[in-house]
Amino acid sequence: MVGNVFFDLFYWFFMLEKLSIPLELLINLISKFTPKKNLVLFSEWGGAPRNDNAEILFRYMLENNQNCFFITKQKQSSDKKKYLYAYSFKGLYYQLRAKKFIYANGKSDFIRAMISKSSLSINVWHGLPIKKIYLDKLNLSALKKNIWSIRNYIFPFLDERPDIFVSNSKCYNEVFVRSFSPQRVINCEMPRWHYISNLKRNGRKVDCQKISILYAPTFRDNDSSYFPLSNSELSTLDIIFESASIQLFISIHPVCSFELLEDFSSIFETDNHFNGINECLADMDYVVSDISSVLIDAKALCIPSFIYFPDENDYIKNSRSLNIEAIDLISDIKHIKNFRDVKSLVLMAPESTCKNKIEPINGLDYLVSEINKL
Repeated sequence: MVGNVFFDLFYWFFMLEKLSIPLELLINLISKFTPKKNLVLFSEWGGAPRNDNAEILFRYMLENNQNCFFITKQKQSSDKKKYLYAYSFKGLYYQLRAKKFIYANGKSDFIRAMISKSSLSINVWHGLPIKKIYLDKLNLSALKKNIWSIRNYIFPFLDERPDIFVSNSKCYNEVFVRSFSPQRVINCEMPRWHYISNLKRNGRKVDCQKISILYAPTFRDNDSSYFPLSNSELSTLDIIFESASIQLFISIHPVCSFELLEDFSSIFETDNHFNGINECLADMDYVVSDISSVLIDAKALCIPSFIYFPDENDYIKNSRSLNIEAIDLISDIKHIKNFRDVKSLVLMAPESTCKNKIEPINGLDYLVSEINKL
């Protein structure tokens, strides 16, 4: 009982980020001088497993008898023995002793202070970004870079630059070097492409008599409530798609606070039907997005796609610019002005995007081998 109270207090103290900085600094120093075990820990999306690159790679390594655990900030059912609650005694101990931390977002996927200079951080990211990210997005002045460097030297757990970055295409290596300045880049197939390809071979879960479309817009930095389609517009689309035997699956980005307010006949939220967007992708005939990396996934998986980006000018002016490498990669994807146009376009059955397929450089076995060498 006393132990549970202690760990709950520990958790809430870390939620108060500014107050936790002194404690994090102490923990980081302890971690730095704590002997490390050859243990690999995984996490993603702030400690919430979403069946994305880190969790998929974790399961793949488990299947190959690797010594690894997944750290989650959500209390798991007792049958998930390899999933450890971050703030439990075992979770804290393993984070303190682990040598390798593999994540898909940032160090805060774990208790970030546990990742010290005596451990290795490996970022597998969560897609090939079309928009600029992290350092490339910040575009710091010389003075701010110096201040930023001093801050990271004093508080290394605030520094999101990993030791190793996993890039899924050679043309993207420079993007990740600009964005994260890793010590090393490993080129490898994206774990979720491997996972989705296997799912596609095992049959579909959706109604095969209907055309299935995934709509997955990215979030907006300056307005987390923004969603390109209103519930009123979705009601109209629901009627149109129902009559055309089209089912639309909507993936709302974790950062976006938009909610579907109705139970539609032909429009569904992906989380209610699939274990994350990646499982959903395996069953889709088409993909629609703006500048979400799901467009790159669609290319890699030969799924025809369209771009619907009604606030493009405003986004680029007030939020982020785009990566040149990505613009070239998606330049052949058709833009649509009105979402209703999707109906006629999919009924015309456009060509597959297989001609632009992104060829992976190495398989997951290569990545596991490289991780084991570290």
